[in-house]
Amino acid sequence: MKQNLITNSAKIHAVVIGIFAMSVYMPVSAEWVDVVADGKLEYHHDSNINQSAFAEDELDDNVTSAQLSAGRYYQFNPDGANYTRLRLTTDLELRAHDQFDGLDRTNIGVSASLTHKTGLGPYEPWIRAHLSALNENVDDNDRDKEIYNLGFQTGKQFTDRFSASVDASYNVHNGKDDLETISTAVGGPDVGSDVYDLERYILSVDARYQLYERFLLSGFYNYLNGELNGECTVPNVGVVVTTIEVTAVAPDMVFGGCRYRFDGSANTLGLVGTYAINAHASISFGFKVSEAGSGDLDYDDEQYFANFRYSY
Repeated sequence: MKQNLITNSAKIHAVVIGIFAMSVYMPVSAEWVDVVADGKLEYHHDSNINQSAFAEDELDDNVTSAQLSAGRYYQFNPDGANYTRLRLTTDLELRAHDQFDGLDRTNIGVSASLTHKTGLGPYEPWIRAHLSALNENVDDNDRDKEIYNLGFQTGKQFTDRFSASVDASYNVHNGKDDLETISTAVGGPDVGSDVYDLERYILSVDARYQLYERFLLSGFYNYLNGELNGECTVPNVGVVVTTIEVTAVAPDMVFGGCRYRFDGSANTLGLVGTYAINAHASISFGFKVSEAGSGDLDYDDEQYFANFRYSY
């Protein structure tokens, strides 16, 4: 399992580096155009921050984050049909938790997306290939990991007010594999401790409707299939391993319980309202609800959020 994750993440990482290296050999008929500079400040409340399937163990927290992306667009054939653009950015995120400081983190990464519009006009469909590599540095060092994402997206503006898109992504988390194990004497299974190594597939559908000139309403649905994490207290380890097939388990220093990995699925629904302050700034507010698990063991999560975004 660990070897597969290393191999897959290395391949995605190589693709990211290759995309950035392409900028040195771009054809003379293309050119760098717009600068990318996006910033976002967000607050959100998480009702089940520890992802526990046991109601008595659920913990909530408030999270504040600041994100910044900076880079450039590369326009292919700028003197002809401007249908294809490459976007390259460097991404930074700082995240702080009210209750659980061990989850505070600094994330640094790079991302690339290649978008092609099939024709001229606002109602022509578009397709996009996107990939990213992220280094997640968490105060609880056990949670440090590299995250890679590779996906394809397509969308269309159907009317002046309504648009929609679909995205399919492959997601890999490459975490530490030398964590402390849970003894079989307390119900721990005879498996590894690399609970933060995850490999999964994500399908996302979103729709946007312009209610008013400055107000956009968005709804989305995400389906995840693959490896997930869950949390339980030590006495509940035995319940977990007799209910589902656990593939890794390790102590969790942040919540004082056990972290485990398993194969399962997750469904997430969300609704977002966005108000445009001007051409560069906007505020958004919304919520999302998730249900994740496997068989008879599942957990629910609710998140409410508000953010301010500024785009150069």
